Formats: sequence, structure tokens, C-alpha cells
Amino acid sequence: MVNPQGEGSDAFEKDEPYGGQQYPPYQDPNTSYQNPQHGQPQYQNPQYPNPQYGQPQYGQAPYVGAGFRPAPATNTLAIVSLVLAVLGLTFIPLIASVCAVVCGHVAKGQIKRTGEGGSGFATAGLIVGYVSIALFVLVVAAIFIFAIAASNSSTY
Repeated sequence: MVNPQGEGSDAFEKDEPYGGQQYPPYQDPNTSYQNPQHGQPQYQNPQYPNPQYGQPQYGQAPYVGAGFRPAPATNTLAIVSLVLAVLGLTFIPLIASVCAVVCGHVAKGQIKRTGEGGSGFATAGLIVGYVSIALFVLVVAAIFIFAIAASNSSTY
């Protein structure tokens, strides 16, 4: 037997796996197999015509369905609005929140005009921005109320 490199090797022939079984060479299933003992076909693959569909013509591509449409580009101001809204909740309370609301409204207008994606980002930026402005106003009002209450109380 010849090894994959094409060189004969006695060691390779001695250690054949599975007891050194020899298999017949591959034969195309579309051709009929001639039985060498009888000279007649042992099995013939019958051809069944398909009445519903004609044979495909060479050169024609098969139908693969509707074409793929890429997703619309996401509006950049919508993403900026959401990022600023999160910053307004965490690090830069009032300034970033107001910028988030402004960017969110501008992004919504651009999305309506151009058909870009990102409407959800803009809406989330608006909601989080407004909530963060409301929280900032409540915290500042609470500080003023406690400061006034503390200055009017007597220590007696």
C-alpha cells in the first residue's frame, strides 16, 4: 500500500488499521454497476420524472427569497443623547442632562426627516434626561428646605 506522501513503506503496510481490509474503489452512483460474475446489472437506479417541476436550466440561479436589506444607519445624535443622559444621572448632573434632552429632540427630528434608525436611543435619552433633571430639582429643593428649617430652629 502507498502512504499519503506517495512513497512505499513496509511498516505502513504491516500496521494497517482494522485488519487491513481492502475496499472496492468508489463508483459513481449514477452509472449502473455491472456484476462481474453474471455480466448483467445488479441494480439499476430507476429514473422517476417529477411532473410538478421541470428540470432546472443551466445558467439560471434558483430562487432564494427576498433580497437582504441592511439596517438603516443609527442617528449619531440619538446615541449622544443617551450617553449624555447616563452621564447626567451619574457624573455631571444638570449640564449633561439638559444637553441630553436637547440632543434627543434634535435627533427625533432628524430621524423623522431622514428615516435613520435610533429612535429608541433618542427616546431613552429624552426620558432619562428629563428624569435626571427632575431628580436634580428635587434634591436642590430638599437641600434648601432643610437649610431653611435648620436656620430657623433654636438650640434652647
